[in-house]
Amino acid sequence: KASHHSPYGLISSEWKNTARTFQWAITVPANTTARIFIPAQSREAVEEGGKPVSSAAIRFIKMEGDRAVFELGSGSYSFESVKLHKN
Repeated sequence: KASHHSPYGLISSEWKNTARTFQWAITVPANTTARIFIPAQSREAVEEGGKPVSSAAIRFIKMEGDRAVFELGSGSYSFESVKLHKN
C-alpha cells in the first residue's frame, strides 16, 4: 500500500496477491494518466469493478510477457485478475 501527493493530487495504490487472484486498487488524480502492468495471462483475465475491462477511461496497450499493460485516465479503479493454474 502506498500513496503520493503529486502536483495534480493524490496517487494511491494498494494490491493483494493471493493464490488465485491479484487485486489492485488504484487512484489516478485529475488531468493525469497512468500506465499499469497487471499480472495476467490475457487482457480477458482482467476485470475492473467486477466487470470486463472495457471502460473508455481504460485503454489496453499490449501484453508484455505475463503482464497486461493498460493506460488509465483519472479516477479510482479496482482491478482483479484470475491466475491460471498449471496442472
